[in-house]
Amino acid sequence: LLKIGAETRGVEWVPPHEREAKNLWDNFFLWFSFNIAVTTAPVGALAGPVFGLGLRDALLTIIFFNAFACATVAFCATLGPTTGLRQMIVSRFSFGWSGATFISFLNVITQLGYSVIAVLVGAQTLCAVWTSLSATWAIIFVSLLTVLVCFFGYKLVHVIERYVWIAVFVIFLIMYGSGSGSYSITDTTVSGKELATSVLSLGGIVFGTASGWGPIASDYNMALPEETSKTTVFTMTFLGNFIALCFMESLGAVMTTAFPLKPDWQDAYDQSWGNLMSQSLSTYGSGWQTFFIIVLSLSAVSINIPTTYSTALSIQALHPLLASVPRAIWVLIGTVIYTIMAIAGQNSFYSIFQNILSILSYWTALHFIVLFEEHYLFRNGKYNSEEYNDASKLPIGIAAWCTIAVSAVAAVLGMSQVWYVGTVAQAIGGGDIGFELVLLFAGVVYPVIRYFELSH
Repeated sequence: LLKIGAETRGVEWVPPHEREAKNLWDNFFLWFSFNIAVTTAPVGALAGPVFGLGLRDALLTIIFFNAFACATVAFCATLGPTTGLRQMIVSRFSFGWSGATFISFLNVITQLGYSVIAVLVGAQTLCAVWTSLSATWAIIFVSLLTVLVCFFGYKLVHVIERYVWIAVFVIFLIMYGSGSGSYSITDTTVSGKELATSVLSLGGIVFGTASGWGPIASDYNMALPEETSKTTVFTMTFLGNFIALCFMESLGAVMTTAFPLKPDWQDAYDQSWGNLMSQSLSTYGSGWQTFFIIVLSLSAVSINIPTTYSTALSIQALHPLLASVPRAIWVLIGTVIYTIMAIAGQNSFYSIFQNILSILSYWTALHFIVLFEEHYLFRNGKYNSEEYNDASKLPIGIAAWCTIAVSAVAAVLGMSQVWYVGTVAQAIGGGDIGFELVLLFAGVVYPVIRYFELSH
């Protein structure tokens, strides 16, 4: 692995004298690049067609829920320079060894789900202009491009993401302009409890999309010097995520308002998000359309890079024996798994998309609130990073497991999915308030039991 230039460091602690990264702007461009991708715009596109929200309500929902979610990610990112540890390893100092193992397992499932979405959208986009290309081969192509970057690791990821967003961002600006004259400030078609239901359900998906970066945030800045300003890391991470996510999700919401005047866009959307993008760019001629779509399909690779890279790290965090296997090997195995999953689910994109992102918000809310309260209430921001691999020096995990159990109940009570609607969700008209209840229940239970755990 060393001979071919692959990164061999996995979840090991990076001591202060080995930290070389100093470019704080990477904290902005990395996250901005991750989110300027074809996979984030479909979130906003759900607002009107699925939830009946007008443009104004859709944009307010996107902005508000993203602001909160991106703040949770930015907090998690500040723990990287502080500890020199990957995010799932940092979790051991709050959840204990066994609790962090469970959280790492959830993160493996989450990142694999993200990767499935990324390669599906990338494949749809390619197939929109190359009709002779099968979706299966398009999925394999996107997966192979991803694994090439992830195989070589941290430094290459930072270099590529620093620049790859530029061309993609310009094309998305062109896409915004392609419907000028057809966009409109549409009215919300629901009211009362139905309006609350729609806002909360879309908000849950928006929150899940953004907060899903929290469990991997410090994976990409743990090489920054220990004295790096936490305020700067927080601000750069927040803005990189918030600006990009609002830009992309607003694009999705805005484009659907053109459907009444552009029925061809509606027909394309009904087929896939990739077809809608292709149709919106057809006004520039087939040559430019093909070029734009190929570049946009590569943005699916951009967002798939961190999920693939961090899947491998989360697998290593499960057990010391798994950590002894080189990270690059887990990258290959993870890629094979999500490629097979994407091929199997290629005809069910929108159901996969909604379900993964909605459920995702439940456990990411739990992960954030436990780390946040442990950091400020019990550790005062101080960690002995050298103890990361010594279970006897970590929390027992009683508080964490009790909080996990209570959070599971809260999520069930507040969830609103096609296959199940919780009691509390029913009481408010069917809106999904799963992650809000998790934050409330976990936020109350964890500090009480953690205090008892420390006292005894």
